[in-house]
Amino acid sequence: MAENIVLQEIIDAIRQGQRSRARDLLTRLLRDERTNAQYWLWMSAVVDTQKERGYCLQTALRLDPDGNATRQGLILAGGVQPDERVMPRPTPRRRWEVHTLEEPASGIRGVWANPVMRFSVLAGAGLVLLVLVALGIFLQNSRKPVAVVRPTRTPGPAATYTPTPTFVRLGTETAAPATPRPTGPLPLWMSLDATYTPTPFTVNTPHPISEAFRAAMMNFNEGDWSNALRFFEQAAGVEPQAADIRFYLGETYRLMGSFEQAVEAYGRAIELNRDFAPAYLGRVQARRAAGEPGDLRSDLDEALLIDPNLGTAYLERAALSLEEEDLEAAQEDLLSAAELLPDSPLLAYYNALYAFEIGEI
Repeated sequence: MAENIVLQEIIDAIRQGQRSRARDLLTRLLRDERTNAQYWLWMSAVVDTQKERGYCLQTALRLDPDGNATRQGLILAGGVQPDERVMPRPTPRRRWEVHTLEEPASGIRGVWANPVMRFSVLAGAGLVLLVLVALGIFLQNSRKPVAVVRPTRTPGPAATYTPTPTFVRLGTETAAPATPRPTGPLPLWMSLDATYTPTPFTVNTPHPISEAFRAAMMNFNEGDWSNALRFFEQAAGVEPQAADIRFYLGETYRLMGSFEQAVEAYGRAIELNRDFAPAYLGRVQARRAAGEPGDLRSDLDEALLIDPNLGTAYLERAALSLEEEDLEAAQEDLLSAAELLPDSPLLAYYNALYAFEIGEI
């Protein structure tokens, strides 16, 4: 399914004249499937030299000897001799071709054949028609009697101006209808100020030179982790020094439950950029999910030292403090997270744990 999407993007790019983009996408497809004759046939349309075109067509013909389009391309390129298996395509008739010569028309037909005279006649006829329609409307309106209504002075109540309407019933204001409350125990979601919404991406760096990265992000957004992982690995091969691609590799591994590979990918992102704060946070999340012992607080401290506005890091550090029963540190981090992520459901959850620990609930 993913290959079909990429192949359609290749065809659209060729139609739009974006040969370099189409060549980049075809190179990635052929890297995974070198025996696909269709990919080689499309590659022959975007290479630069005649020699490269001949190589692509020869490869496509070897993989698919019955390919009529491939054989036609090789015949046009001079790579093979024409044979009876390839039927020539009929030459399309052009609109400007003239098959017979006709004598010029004379008389009224000759006048009508002149575009200037034809336009003049049509314009004159249209003008006469507009005059007749306007005259008919004028004559019809002139026959209708016009009724003249004289204004009367009728005293009435003075106008009043109020900023909002007031509803009165039997001398008392009508109260606004009360919002219905559900019966039984109060649902937990009603105690939250906002319902759950997805957290925006921590990192959103465009990679215009890598089509694989765009395809990876599309699959990542759709939750297709296997295809996202494959395209992220291709993008990492194109841009090996991009720390954010390694970070997204770690995120994909973590969401797939492969925590060891996730920790390794986050570590590689940190090696490429020591100031990449989200990678420290991701490494802590992967280690906590795997139940890995060790010093997790140092990574969170480093992440917040680099980026003090990384709200999720405050929540993770508050969770560690609650597990270690350091309630003062947990309260401080929860207050910081409340300023950055006021609508986060995790904030409400950890606040409830903190309240339980101090005996408020």
